[in-house]
This record gives sequence, C-alpha cells and structure tokens, in this order.
Amino acid sequence: MRDVFSSMGTVVSAEWAPALAPILGGLTIEDAFAELEERFSLYRPESELSRIARGELNMTHASEQLRSVYEEALGWRTQTEGTFTPHRPDGVIDLNGIVKALAIRRAGAVFESVGVSNWSINAGGDLLYGQDSLPSTIGIVDPNDRSRLLCSV
Repeated sequence: MRDVFSSMGTVVSAEWAPALAPILGGLTIEDAFAELEERFSLYRPESELSRIARGELNMTHASEQLRSVYEEALGWRTQTEGTFTPHRPDGVIDLNGIVKALAIRRAGAVFESVGVSNWSINAGGDLLYGQDSLPSTIGIVDPNDRSRLLCSV
C-alpha cells in the first residue's frame, strides 16, 4: 500500500506490506506528522514556532517540547561544527530538519505497533525503513545538480 501527503513544506510518501492499514488507537502515519507540524511549522501562522519567529512568544515561555527540540538542534550544530544549524540566515529558528526526523520515527513506530515490519517512509529525501524492507542500494543525489548521482551505498 502507499500513502502520499504534504507536511512540513515537503512531500511525504509511505509504502508498506502487507495490505494492513497502519492505524493503532486512531493514530495514522499522517497524524504522526500533523501533531509536530502544528507546533513546529513555520508554514502555519498559528504554530508555536511561528509565534516565536514573529516575537509574540519568548523562548523561555515556549512549551517544554519546543525547548527540548531546540536544545537537541543546538547539539546537532555543535556536533557538526555548524554544518547543521537551527537558524535561518535571517536568525529565525527553523527546526524543520530535526522535526522531520522526529516525525519519521513516530510514523515508523505506528507501523511497528501494528506488526508491519516491511515499510518505508520518504519525507523530502529523509528516509527510514522497517527491519524487513531495507533496500539493497540507495542513491545519493548531488544537491547542486539534482540530475547527477554522487554515489550509491
């Protein structure tokens, strides 16, 4: 089965087998993304992060979840020596990269919770696979020339 939807400013696709709907207690793959998008999306003016970006909410008054994710993102910045940063060039906090990874993990947990182990999720090029669906080869596209493959692993 396949599900394709838009979330966090990108296209998300999920594929799984067998034909078992990935639902547990009403939670779906899309729900795993939607909950995080409601809090962290800069595309939604009502989100907590958008309110921080506009100066309507101070980080010290933000939710524990938002502060925790921001702290994790700062850790990524340190570990990558600034290659990853949770700040856009204009200084606005943008947690999309790290939140997308959290959403993918949550969506994967939905599959696992209903006993589906053959699945994959692609959220704008960020990939996660179930234990029974690891591909034999993954291609890495050149970010400067999307028609060119840098390598395969």
